[in-house]
Amino acid sequence: MNSKQIRFIGRHIKKNNLNYFSYSGCGFEFLVKPTSKSFSIKLCLISELKECDFQFIKVFVNGDLLTTEKLISGINEVILNIVNKNEVLIKIIKINETYYSSLYLKNIVLSNCEFVNMSKSRKPIIGFFGDSITTGFGNIDFYGEEFKMEGQDFTKTYAFLVCISLNMNYSVVARGGISAALPIYNDKLLGDIYDTVNMFEKCEPDKNLDYAVINLGANDNSAYLQLKDIESKSKALTVFKEKYFELIERIIKDNPNVKIVLMYHMLPLERGVIDAIKSAYQKASISFKNKIKLLECIENSNGACGHPYLTAHEHASKLLIETIKSL
Repeated sequence: MNSKQIRFIGRHIKKNNLNYFSYSGCGFEFLVKPTSKSFSIKLCLISELKECDFQFIKVFVNGDLLTTEKLISGINEVILNIVNKNEVLIKIIKINETYYSSLYLKNIVLSNCEFVNMSKSRKPIIGFFGDSITTGFGNIDFYGEEFKMEGQDFTKTYAFLVCISLNMNYSVVARGGISAALPIYNDKLLGDIYDTVNMFEKCEPDKNLDYAVINLGANDNSAYLQLKDIESKSKALTVFKEKYFELIERIIKDNPNVKIVLMYHMLPLERGVIDAIKSAYQKASISFKNKIKLLECIENSNGACGHPYLTAHEHASKLLIETIKSL
């Protein structure tokens, strides 16, 4: 395998001499040409798990779902049996949250087919910066009351649906419980994981984004609600506006030609938090003319643990598609 034969999706690094990736939606794709009408592909993947017993990948062939595979801890061999006389594009997507799972690609073994070098043509890239909404937490588990790996699917998120519709590639930096400025469920902020491959290990930040989508605020909102007095709430909103704007600045510094969409309200937000997002947007609009759009979604908390359900992701994707087209 070499870089001409395999194209990685999202952030990845070399680790233990293997290709490693962790964020939701990361994966890889490759082209094969059959030497026989029936052929097979063996994927050898190493699964790392935390606080769970398995994770899932999805395998697509020419854009159509072939199989969903459950991976346990350690080495997993996935056999793909395909009947096709033409070249086929195989895409493997990691659909679960980075906190609980990571993957290594160890090897790909081909039988009755051969690699075809990937095209050098470049699709536009969208960078998604978000929390559990963007990872797909609970989006296919209606009214569930606890986190389950099988209740989460990145390929059902607004992010993936948008990229498929617009024929764009993507990069994802998202973690359940992450905030822009007001930590509550963990001690890290989005800015802390901005240049990481898995929340902890550093990597080069994205520097070739055409679009960026920031979908943050739900966890800041939870932290804001816990504050008791007006002064504390006012200070918290000031910090939120500053950190939110700093993230916009950081993305534009690394990607000077990027255009950004600020999404909010897929989950209910307090008026103060909404106003803080709008304030950061107004400041960014002055500093970065014609680069920023604000997108208000329709709240939905019918998924697991009060997260947006699948229908909310589908609706948000339609709104985001139109917003990106308007930039």
